[in-house]
Amino acid sequence: QTQPPTGITRTTVADGAGVSRQTLYNRWPTVADIVLDALLERAERTIGIAETSLTSYLTDLAAAAGGWARPGLRAVATSAQSDPVFAGRFRTDFLPARHGALRRAVGAEVPDGDVADRVSELIAGSMWYRILVIDAALDQEWIDAMTSLAADATGMPSRS
Repeated sequence: QTQPPTGITRTTVADGAGVSRQTLYNRWPTVADIVLDALLERAERTIGIAETSLTSYLTDLAAAAGGWARPGLRAVATSAQSDPVFAGRFRTDFLPARHGALRRAVGAEVPDGDVADRVSELIAGSMWYRILVIDAALDQEWIDAMTSLAADATGMPSRS
């Protein structure tokens, strides 16, 4: 097992949830897996999905990534770099779910599917870069820049 996300232990989680540590071991192989599931569950409840505009989705995303989700996002990204087994779960469980929600929000404003895919990747890359590398906020300026990118992308050529 790799190092757990900073400040989070099975004992802390078990005590907070009112369950035994063995229960946690039975359900989640690592502390990072606990954090991953918690991020997914809360994101599903708090970050807008396909029925919302891109601006609204990015506003919800920025609030989460600048607040409750930021330490967990950093922790799971770090764990994915050092634990190949966890990295597989991160790529199959977390990324498709969250990127899919972003892709649907972009697709509502960028009709060309290939272009919407590329714009989604650019937004996701910018988000991870700001969170993991430069420790910058996902603020209104970032939201405006990403929505402008999507608006400008409607004139981009498809890959085909």
